[in-house]
This record gives sequence, C-alpha cells and structure tokens, in this order.
Amino acid sequence: MPFDQFFKLTQHNSIRGRSLKLFYPDSRINARAHFFSVRVILIWNRLPAALVQENNLCVFKSMLRTFDFSYTLLRKL
Repeated sequence: MPFDQFFKLTQHNSIRGRSLKLFYPDSRINARAHFFSVRVILIWNRLPAALVQENNLCVFKSMLRTFDFSYTLLRKL
C-alpha cells in the first residue's frame, strides 16, 4: 500500500519537537474519526523524537517495545 494514500506529513514549520509529524485530518463523520489511519496518526505524533528519527530498524523496534503505550489503552490521546 502506498504511504501517501493514508498519511501526509504536516506542512507547518512551527512543529514542536520534530519534523516527522503526520497531518491529522478533521472528520465530521464518526466512522472516519475512528478509522485505522487516524488512530495511528494520534499515536505516531505522540512518540518522542529520538524514537521516530532512529535510523536503525532494530534499535527502533527495541525502543518501541520499551515505550509506555498505556495512554492509548486509557483513551487519553
């Protein structure tokens, strides 16, 4: 699947933290608000810059395993 079909990088220059944040689309339909790509965008944008900008895939995976995702389970996005 092409990345551009589901995700777009933000166009804002005033992004705090890092440059790889994804654009969060506004949705007026409740089904779209709970779509997979929108939920992933919320989680991706909250990851720390050191984790997202890691070049080595093995290091990225190990850092991702140790990251605390409890806020996603508690719906505190």
